[in-house]
Amino acid sequence: MVNMAITQPNSPHRYDISNLAGYLTKESQKPKLLGSNKSTRWFVVEEISGGVGSELALCYYKHKGDKEPAGWFFLKDVSEIE
Repeated sequence: MVNMAITQPNSPHRYDISNLAGYLTKESQKPKLLGSNKSTRWFVVEEISGGVGSELALCYYKHKGDKEPAGWFFLKDVSEIE
């Protein structure tokens, strides 16, 4: 087990998420007639605060410099990665 620092002083999460970012490539199930069936996105693990508390989410962006994510997945909802 690895001990990691808390992300923020009031954060309920015990992991340092500041360095969890990078490019991931998704392969489409449907073949395309033209071009590649792969798409690359910039992903960042972020702490999203809400009315009840905060949760960790895997946010994805079309480009690394984008200000708003194209979407996200809450990490608590992930049960399997293939």
